[in-house]
Amino acid sequence: MTAFKVALLHQLKPRQGRVVWAGTTKIALFLIDNQVYAIKNFCPHAGGSLGTGPVRGLVVSCPRHAWGFNVQTGACLHNPAFAVQTYPVEVRGQEVWVEAPAEGLA
Repeated sequence: MTAFKVALLHQLKPRQGRVVWAGTTKIALFLIDNQVYAIKNFCPHAGGSLGTGPVRGLVVSCPRHAWGFNVQTGACLHNPAFAVQTYPVEVRGQEVWVEAPAEGLA
């Protein structure tokens, strides 16, 4: 895993996803209660962009079929077999860094 600078903190809106790249991995970032979460921006069930789905609490819903995913754990609320990958996040001053697979390994 490699740390990638993916955004500035002021670019994140509370309870709204933002799609970014961490190397070759497309990530959905979420700012919820002053904590930043990162998950893979791909619904494993229907391929929807999770970073564009509605957020309630710690759950983002896939815009294609409304299945919910916990942004903290990656767990799917509808079927445990469809969990999404989560990534460690570090806020350094105003910079948001995400640990993701090194280039070419996403």
